[in-house]
Amino acid sequence: MRDSKQHNKPRGGERTDCEGGFTIIEMLVALSLLVMVIIPLSAVFMAGLRTSVITKTQMNARQVASAEMDRVRSLNFDAIGITGATAKHATAGHGVQVKADSGSGLAPVSTVTQGDNIFTVTRDVRNVITSSALTKKIIITVQLQTPLPGGSYTPYTLASEIGPTGMAE
Repeated sequence: MRDSKQHNKPRGGERTDCEGGFTIIEMLVALSLLVMVIIPLSAVFMAGLRTSVITKTQMNARQVASAEMDRVRSLNFDAIGITGATAKHATAGHGVQVKADSGSGLAPVSTVTQGDNIFTVTRDVRNVITSSALTKKIIITVQLQTPLPGGSYTPYTLASEIGPTGMAE
């Protein structure tokens, strides 16, 4: 006699609707699809992170250059001078540096830390001789000392002219 509770089991390992779960093949397919989506997204995320670090570094360099320019502008016009030549030997457009011994407290080159970055700051003063007056062109260059991971950095330069009575242009 046949038992009414007897289940008809499929042969050859076939699955019936009453058995739950996934096979290993289904799991591998799902996992490979997931990886194919995540890898490109992670590359986009990393590029965005790298861009964020570069932007932050450039912002820090701009802040350093601006602060240094304000500091030089606050000096007496005569305290911002030339090194290695006298005023009568300096010619228009030739680069000369801030006097280190002028009492200004500014050296031609210094190191400044801003945020997570260490910068080398170069101060350059150029005489600009016109028919009416002598002005000085101040050039502040900020260079990152340590390279950025996976990115390049261009030095930031800020320039301004000042005259005996203040900013010329």
